[in-house]
Amino acid sequence: MNMLENIRKNIPGLSGNSLPSDEVAQMEAALEGALFSVAPRPEFVQRLNRQLIKAAPLARQQAPSSLVLEQKSRDTLLIGAATLLGAAAMFATGFRVALMIFGTIGILVQWFNRKSSEKTASTQ
Repeated sequence: MNMLENIRKNIPGLSGNSLPSDEVAQMEAALEGALFSVAPRPEFVQRLNRQLIKAAPLARQQAPSSLVLEQKSRDTLLIGAATLLGAAAMFATGFRVALMIFGTIGILVQWFNRKSSEKTASTQ
């Protein structure tokens, strides 16, 4: 397949009909005569090199890729879930300690009441 047919095939919207081979050959010959490679000027190359070197730190500071962002968001979600779970466990432990303290106080109050009622009953 020649160059023009390859270009024509890759451009959407063009018809699938290919040019006759003699027209393609004439067009390729005309393009070869009109197009030639050009070497860039040394000043252009030096300026481009300086710009690329200056832009390198900026390129390193670019936003992280989507995979890194996805990993960070997953880590943040896991840390948040662990924080909530830890807070719930601390609340439950605190509630249990409070119940234990109130229960102990209740038992002690009953014990002192029973002792005082036994003293009053034995003195009568």
